[in-house]
Amino acid sequence: MIKKLIACLICVLFVGVVEAQEKQSAEQYKRTAQEIYLEINSPFCPGRSLHDCPTEKASELKEKILTQLTEGKVKEEVITNLATEFGNSIKALPDFKGANILAWLLPVVFIGIGALMIRRTLRGGGNKR
Repeated sequence: MIKKLIACLICVLFVGVVEAQEKQSAEQYKRTAQEIYLEINSPFCPGRSLHDCPTEKASELKEKILTQLTEGKVKEEVITNLATEFGNSIKALPDFKGANILAWLLPVVFIGIGALMIRRTLRGGGNKR
């Protein structure tokens, strides 16, 4: 009798742990999906992220993304699939490779040059007569 009671308690605890893990996984999928919605441009609303696009087609694409995540695909894989389907312009941020490296580095270079110019001007290093 006690063995059966212990076995039942173990089953209940196991089911509770499994349910908690499933709930945590569902929340993780939703968080990852939200990240993707913010990181890609909407193919249906020019100039907007998928997150901000109110169209029905955008809602369908969001559901498709969430489904892919729950089926086991990782974030990068989902984004790659979207880029294959809609083109690389769907990515809000360019890849850090090839000529796209300039898109990442040039702003840093220009900010650095601007900071040096401001510093020089503030220190009185400009042209003196």
